[in-house]
Amino acid sequence: KPKFVVRKLAFFSQPSRAMADEIAADPGDVNVERAEEDAPVGIGEEEAPAPEGEGTMGEYAEGLVGNLPVPGYNIGDRVQIERSDESISCATIVVVHPPEPMGCSYDIQIDGVDGTTTVMEDRLQPA
Repeated sequence: KPKFVVRKLAFFSQPSRAMADEIAADPGDVNVERAEEDAPVGIGEEEAPAPEGEGTMGEYAEGLVGNLPVPGYNIGDRVQIERSDESISCATIVVVHPPEPMGCSYDIQIDGVDGTTTVMEDRLQPA
């Protein structure tokens, strides 16, 4: 009867240090030397202690939450908006949407108009 031998063979773009050591210890039928540029990078020693001190988590600029802008208006604030006909209308902020990287947006109720309109903060001015 023929014998079948199954070997575990896997390819990884960047093997962990443990995998690299395991492969080096038992390369099986593969006789390949690792090129210097193929060595894993950015992998620390597992048993190394954590660095001492508090460290720096990041730098924060005023007016940003994480990397998101802080809304400049609150619900109930009165604002002015330039309309498509270039006239200026007064409005009330009715919804403040969560900030997004592109800016803050609001639902506003324009005086004398039914319904609400969603606008970006850069289109608003204080009333």
